[in-house]
Amino acid sequence: MNKTLKIILVNFLFLIFLSIGFEVFFYVRDTDYFGKKYGVKHSLKDIHYSFKKEKFENKFNTDFKRDMRKPAGLQNKKKPVLFLGCSYAYGQFLKDEETISYKISEKAKRPVYNMAYPAWGIQHAYYIMQNTPKIEPEPEYVFYIFMNDHLRRMFVNCYREDYAENLQYKMKDGKPVKIDNRYNIFDNSYFLVNIKNFLVYFYKKSEYSQNLFLDYVYNLNNEVKRIYPNSKFVVLMIDKNDKKKKWKLPYKLMEKLGENGIKTVVINEITDINFSDNKYRLPKEKDFFRHPNGLAWDVVSDALIKEFDL
Repeated sequence: MNKTLKIILVNFLFLIFLSIGFEVFFYVRDTDYFGKKYGVKHSLKDIHYSFKKEKFENKFNTDFKRDMRKPAGLQNKKKPVLFLGCSYAYGQFLKDEETISYKISEKAKRPVYNMAYPAWGIQHAYYIMQNTPKIEPEPEYVFYIFMNDHLRRMFVNCYREDYAENLQYKMKDGKPVKIDNRYNIFDNSYFLVNIKNFLVYFYKKSEYSQNLFLDYVYNLNNEVKRIYPNSKFVVLMIDKNDKKKKWKLPYKLMEKLGENGIKTVVINEITDINFSDNKYRLPKEKDFFRHPNGLAWDVVSDALIKEFDL
């Protein structure tokens, strides 16, 4: 073996060992971090490791259907209301009676359906509309609660430890077509997904990312209109930092949606809530991310009832 081949082989083996080392490091770090966030005590042998993820359909048909909030106020005669979104709309770590859906049902005397789910985003709302039984009678309002991290979630799973593939679509002639992400090494490798998350942090501000989000919302609106022709679709935005700076990307997106016929409401602007205020957040001992508490949704529910005459 000549000198050049030896150098190539040594460098190749070095890169392999380096990659394995990084993979092990990030695997240990991220799984330990995940455990601390949720108070889960485990050893590494308890965590399933695979470069292949399960189909998103499997998670939808098990976790989502098992954990979905039960409809509230079905005995009421007014038209229903439907909520879509992530842990905010779902009411992470909250009792049923503390959630936005329950509070609106109780106060407005309406049936309210909550089809939100923790860690999901705009593409998941689109999937849910296509794969859940039709609500009868049709909802008067379909609310999608949007927060900034939904832009990142278009490209990566919210949690690296998720056992299911990252739900993604590509746009073909303006219509979403589901991508098979089960074998995506950039999602399934703990090392590479850290790099991807870092890049996505900047990429989500790109024109492509913004247009993708807008396309998702337009298609979600079309699905709502197809299934519930008389329903009103509304995007409700939460700005957790409550800076109210119109140059910020989420505000720009809301303005763009409004210009294209989508009703949008910034929750911070119809309430006096600052979602960063401890008064309106769960304690860190209970929730690492400190989601909104029941008091926050009490104020928001009053504001939405007034804003939309619920």
